[in-house]
Amino acid sequence: MKLLIIGSDTKLFEEGSAVRTRTLRSVDMYDSYVVAVVSRSARYYHQKNIGAKKNTSFYSVYSPYRVLLFFKALFFLWKVSKDVDVISSQNPTTHGLIALFVSVMRGKRLHIQIHSDFHPSVITCFVVRYAHRIRVVSEVVEQAVAPFARCPVDVLPVYIDKTRYQMAEADESIRACIPDTQFLVLSMSRLESEKKIDAVIQCAAVIEKKCRGVSFVIVGEGSQKDRLEQYAKKLGVTRIAFMPWTLTPERYYKAADLFITLSPSEGYGMTIVESLLGGTPVLTTNVGVASQYIIHGKNSWIVEKPGSAAVLLERIVTHTEQYNETKKQLQTTDFSAILDFPKHMKAMHDSYAAALENTPICR
Repeated sequence: MKLLIIGSDTKLFEEGSAVRTRTLRSVDMYDSYVVAVVSRSARYYHQKNIGAKKNTSFYSVYSPYRVLLFFKALFFLWKVSKDVDVISSQNPTTHGLIALFVSVMRGKRLHIQIHSDFHPSVITCFVVRYAHRIRVVSEVVEQAVAPFARCPVDVLPVYIDKTRYQMAEADESIRACIPDTQFLVLSMSRLESEKKIDAVIQCAAVIEKKCRGVSFVIVGEGSQKDRLEQYAKKLGVTRIAFMPWTLTPERYYKAADLFITLSPSEGYGMTIVESLLGGTPVLTTNVGVASQYIIHGKNSWIVEKPGSAAVLLERIVTHTEQYNETKKQLQTTDFSAILDFPKHMKAMHDSYAAALENTPICR
């Protein structure tokens, strides 16, 4: 099978990145594996004929202007799609629309991936309606997509290397970012408005006044970083540090006492699962697969509203015995739904193949 994927993750071009490593481990299953990274953030050099079978190419399609990028990507993908069998987009929005147009022009099968929450719109509904196969990361997303799709929808969670997080060693240096840290609360995220990091900072402001020795570390990059740092200063939060993204997040999870995310929506919630795998309890809103793995008050905590987080966090910090029991119970959490790498890659391959064959896959 010859596959063309349209995505936006520029880390694919970076040696050692998780997405690059994972991708190059899976390409042997295909006759040809081509990824076009369509992005307004940075231009990269094309990387052709890579991988053990030399069957893989990564292309960079770049423009800082949204409209120009759309037509530039459309033309480029039309050129490279002549001999492919399946065209897959990693989202059903603009990239999905480009994939749809190219698939129609070339007479190719269209496969759509949905890695986050599905928000019905004119574009997303149009794209999923004409897909030959759709793959989503959770049953919650599947239920949202199903009314608009005319093809089968496969549920395949995001791949996570369980051993990597379970066996990691803690990076204690993260605790030294703020002096006299007795309880470390960690947040890891893209620093964008939809992630609502403001709510984490507001929580930190309340906790700093009520609990001594509690520190917050926010790890990530994004367009909102400078604004968030200024917001923390505005609220007078001193026990907070912003750190750049890391290629070894598992070591930060291990070093923290609690992971917090107050995002209003997630399709899957990878950081939640990663922290749980690392043995660090989580305080989260009820997003993604949180309720699949978390029993509130037993192995972690779920809040219905971000504004409730500070009250609950104060209780967690001040009731040490309950916290220790929660952390102990986390060790018994069942993560069997997370497939190992070979099974996960086989399931992905089968989803792409189903778009070509137009036959259902048993889950």
